[in-house]
Amino acid sequence: MNSEVIYDYIQLSEVHPESEDVIIVKGYANKYKWQGEVEIDSHGSSFLPSAYELEAYSLNPVILYMHDVHQPVGKCLVIKMTGDGLYIEAAIYKDVNASVFNAVKNGVLNGFSIGIDIKSEQYSEILDAWIVSSGELIEISLVTTPSNTKSVVENVDLCSLGACQVLRTREVKEKRSKDLDKAILKEMVLKALNKD
Repeated sequence: MNSEVIYDYIQLSEVHPESEDVIIVKGYANKYKWQGEVEIDSHGSSFLPSAYELEAYSLNPVILYMHDVHQPVGKCLVIKMTGDGLYIEAAIYKDVNASVFNAVKNGVLNGFSIGIDIKSEQYSEILDAWIVSSGELIEISLVTTPSNTKSVVENVDLCSLGACQVLRTREVKEKRSKDLDKAILKEMVLKALNKD
């Protein structure tokens, strides 16, 4: 499934902080699939990629800390619904909350979590989980321990005076099928045997 940009609030090239530092965080606010498998969170739920109604959130694309409405820390710049889940890019501002800014910068705070008003869900006996097919996204938070353990910051850029540099990137490698691994191993063994 190709990524589709649903909302693109601000192009990253347009973020030009003058007196404050900004971190751009990128990753999945909620992960639907991980290495080809359906991801189930600690609440026993899984969100279909089509589950998110984004219209209300687009009016106020706030990023909170720990789902606390009194602790905004940034704003969402880009949201994409992909086959793997709800991908975001967000700006976190040092002048708004220096503690959160530094925790993200230093790799201490890496989790994402969503606040969503669930409108439709169905229980799956096969997955032993509630599959959410419709809901209105209320907010996205940076959290210490996300209920969906795969919903994490995957990339961090530090921006200052209009320039951005990559602080860290977490490359996620897709799991290869066992058959592929066997084929590669077989080829390696055959090559080794033919090299007397």
